[in-house]
Amino acid sequence: MSVSHGRAKQPRERNSILKKYYGLPSSTNEEQADPLDIDDSGFDSLKYFAKLVKEQPLSGLVKNDNILVGEMREIDGDMKTLVYENYSKFISATDTIHKMKSNVESMESEMGRLNDNVNSISQQCAKINQALEPNRTKIKQLENKHNQLQQLQFIFELPQRLERYMDSNHYDQAVNCYNRSRKLLDHYQHIPAIKEIERDCCSIMDKIKQHHENSDSDLGHT
Repeated sequence: MSVSHGRAKQPRERNSILKKYYGLPSSTNEEQADPLDIDDSGFDSLKYFAKLVKEQPLSGLVKNDNILVGEMREIDGDMKTLVYENYSKFISATDTIHKMKSNVESMESEMGRLNDNVNSISQQCAKINQALEPNRTKIKQLENKHNQLQQLQFIFELPQRLERYMDSNHYDQAVNCYNRSRKLLDHYQHIPAIKEIERDCCSIMDKIKQHHENSDSDLGHT
């Protein structure tokens, strides 16, 4: 499940998940590692974001973010489905306990059955955890991408926000906003578009600084 060039791949079918869970062979062969495919073990988030920001406008980034959120919910639903499909194993253990209470004479036999059910449950839990581990990793990757897209959206809107503060004479708010954004600007400085945004922000801050100096000069002559 990955997003590329503003379009999402079709949601993974449930049969594919079950094949992985039961260890059945996949219908497709292993492909060469692709650093831009989040489903691939060689996925490189920096290369992916650099390509995404380079090719997509802000609206495209927001659209991709919405798609990622939807896919995260879909994976969460698939994980719950796997748990529900194995719920009968837990019910079996409960039935065994009730039988033990109703027939003390067969306690030894029931204990053996309980032990078998507990062992079966342990094996099923181990299989479920193994099947869900890739999904947990993928959800974490999607959450990271979601946070990064939100950060990028904030950076893209930063020049307009600073201009609004400047036009409304809220210079202190503009300075505080710019200072809080410095870490993000430094973090994404390898992206050409971010460098241009940083230049715009510096230009606005220079105007604010000049206005502040002029204001102090006027007060000194008063």
